[in-house]
Amino acid sequence: MRPVTSIMLCFLVILFVSCREKPTVPKPPCYLRTDLPPHSYSYNMVRNPVVSFSLDLPTIFTISRNLSDKQYGFQEIDLGPANGTLLFYAKEFNSRDSLLKLINIAILS
Repeated sequence: MRPVTSIMLCFLVILFVSCREKPTVPKPPCYLRTDLPPHSYSYNMVRNPVVSFSLDLPTIFTISRNLSDKQYGFQEIDLGPANGTLLFYAKEFNSRDSLLKLINIAILS
């Protein structure tokens, strides 16, 4: 066989082999999926001396703690079946503080 013919034959074999419908690497039969209940939200108002805000939380989440002292506010949200917790911290600042002082407070906290 001539070299051109053998190269052509190899190219045709590769072309026909690569056009098969089934992949050569098997794919898994399923994928992991978390079964969560349908979306529904509840309105929550958080009030304490340091920070007050409102938010719509999914009904599967609950605010488990809402604490505060003179300067700090702390909220803990339990994520229910997601097996996690969100922690929110808030600190009251004096409006006359400079940006440099606020950055230093944030770094040291």
